[in-house]
Amino acid sequence: MNKTAAPKTTSTTKTSDNQSVNSALIARSNFIAATVSMSWQLAIVFLIPVIGGYELDKVTKTSPVFFLIGFVLAMTLSFLVVRRFYVEFNKINSLGDKK
Repeated sequence: MNKTAAPKTTSTTKTSDNQSVNSALIARSNFIAATVSMSWQLAIVFLIPVIGGYELDKVTKTSPVFFLIGFVLAMTLSFLVVRRFYVEFNKINSLGDKK
């Protein structure tokens, strides 16, 4: 009875390694692009209502009523922007898991 030894190393193809590296690079670049986009949207959505409320308070010579209204509006809009990106990322991840 001759016994043959198991192969010492498993063979991997270079194409599967290259595909995994490429998919990782694509995922990282998509994440960076989405993060930059979200940061600009958050800056605009937050700064415009807050600065607008502050300026309205200066013009109307009121206590920080408009500033507080702008701040609450900015927080609400910021929540909606983050929620939209969260839903979008989950949709993309669920599509990637099915492949």
